This record gives sequence, structure tokens and C-alpha cells, in this order.
Amino acid sequence: MIFQLFFIFVGFAIGIIGTIVGAGGGFIAVPMLLWIYPNLNSSYASRVIASCSILFVFFNALLGSWEHAKVKMIKYKEGSLYSACAIPAILIGIYITDRMSLAWFKIVFGIIIIPISVFSFIRSYHDITARDKPNNALGMAISFFISIFASTLGVGGGILYGPTFAYFLKFDKLVAKATSMFIVGITSLVIVILRTNQDVLPFELVGYLLLTLVFITIGLLSNYVIDKLLSKRLQCECLLNQKQVCGTCLIKYLFSGIFGVLVSYILFLLSNIAKAEPFVNGEYGKIFLITLLLTVGGTQSSKLGNALSIKFGGSWVMRILAILLGLVGILTIYRGWSGIISH
Repeated sequence: MIFQLFFIFVGFAIGIIGTIVGAGGGFIAVPMLLWIYPNLNSSYASRVIASCSILFVFFNALLGSWEHAKVKMIKYKEGSLYSACAIPAILIGIYITDRMSLAWFKIVFGIIIIPISVFSFIRSYHDITARDKPNNALGMAISFFISIFASTLGVGGGILYGPTFAYFLKFDKLVAKATSMFIVGITSLVIVILRTNQDVLPFELVGYLLLTLVFITIGLLSNYVIDKLLSKRLQCECLLNQKQVCGTCLIKYLFSGIFGVLVSYILFLLSNIAKAEPFVNGEYGKIFLITLLLTVGGTQSSKLGNALSIKFGGSWVMRILAILLGLVGILTIYRGWSGIISH
């Protein structure tokens, strides 16, 4: 039970961070799974980790996009266009992942994530003057290349979409993050469908996923009800769509989010999903179980993440994440190289 609660609240924290920076959280989920299961032996271990991570990313991006949509921050025209250009690149990324051992997957992850962390750190110190008409040709090219890296690594790519949209396309910071999450939601859904068709995400687990989604939906409804009750009780009249956020709002979203998590988890616990045979026997089943637990937590925190992003901005979070990602990248390369040498 402690094991399960740990990953649920890790997912809750990742959901907050991801919404603030416009990402689905794969950049945290992948290193964490690699750390927990460093010695998977199967030739398709990298595919399993990347696929489970992207499943978590999809649901986080879906809920995050919903919150951004309610405050009208998403550029749907550009987001749809860039997503269409990213989809062919997904096939390239999947092809690359399918031909990598786990050791090489770690090395490639580190090599790609280090320059991303450097760029994100530098970008967080620059203020950009937004313009109404972005260069869509450039945006399409950016989306294509980012999608190759993202689908290869099992991350949504939001950690890179947001900063590049703001810097090169001159999107407003909040709009860049919202549009980034919208694109991640579309591209990650495509990857989930392709991976399910490849049986990397087995159909036998889909039933457990759907049942968990029912619990998540009930948790979200509970989250909404508590949010409304606290709004009346605390007399909080801030409107996110007008970029109004006070300290009381943050407390309200924190409590309603935690309440939604607990409702979802109690239902999850009562269902005995974690004791089902696929999750008890074998490391891959356990990885999928961790993915479900992360999703239970991550989907309840998007409103809090959105409110924090509006009130404080995401630059300070991006700087901390960039430093941590750089360190994780170095460590991941080391572990991957050690795996190659040992074999």
C-alpha cells in the first residue's frame, strides 16, 4: 500500500510540474522507470519503458489540455497543423526505439536530454515579445524533429515544444505551454495506438486500464465537487480564464486534487487490480502497474499546475528541472555505458 501511495503522489507531483512547463511528464517518468528497473533483459525492454511512459504522458496531457482549453490559451490552428507534421516523425522514432538495446536507450536518452536541459535553462531567462502570426513553416519543421526525439525516448516532447515555440515562434509563454500540451496529447495518443497494435502494450491489460480510467473519472468528479464547495465556503471568486489566481485558490485546488486522488485510489484498492496475475508475475506487468498508479495521481493535479503557472510563471520550475535533467542525463549515460561494458 505504501508502495502504491508513493507512486500515486509522485504522479500527482509530476502532473503539477508537467502542467506548469507544458509537458506530460515523460521526461521524469522515463528516468524513474530506468532507475527502478535498470537490468531488464528482454530485447524489447526499451520499447516497454518508452510505451508505458507515453501512456502516462497521454492522460496527463489530455487533462492538462482540458484545463488550458477552459482558460482559452491553446492555439488550435497551429497546434493541429504542427501535430499533423509530427505524426510521420513518430514512425521514425518508434523504428529507432525498436532497434535499441536498453543500454543504448539509456545512452541516447542522456545524449538528447542534456542539450535539451541546457537550452531550457538558458531559455528560462529570456522574455519574448509575443506576436500574433507565427512562422508556421518553421513551426512544422520544429514539431517534426522534436517528435522524432520524443517518440524515440518515450516522452511527449513538451519540455522542448514550449521553450522552442516561445523562443522561435514568439508565442506568449502561457500560450506556448498550452499549445505544447495540446500537441503532446495528440502525438502521444498516436503512439499509444501504434504500440497497442504492436502488442507492446498488450490487449490483456487494456481492461485494467479502462477500469482504472473509470476510477480516475469518478475522482475527477469528486475533485470538481470539492472545488465548488470550497469556492463557496472560502468565498473565492478568482477566474483562471481571466488569469486571476490568489493564495486561497491554490489551497482550494490542492485539497480538491488530493481528495480526487484519494477517491480514485480507494476505488483502485477495492478493485484488487494490483493483485491481478499480470501485475504480480514479471517485471513488465509491474512497470505497467506503476504507470497506472502514476496516472491516478497525475490526472488530478492539472488544475493546480495551471493555477501555479498563471500565478508564478514557469521559469523558476524550468530552471530547477533543467539542472536536474542535466544531472539525470549524465547519470543515465554512465549507467548505459556501464551496461555495455559489462556485457
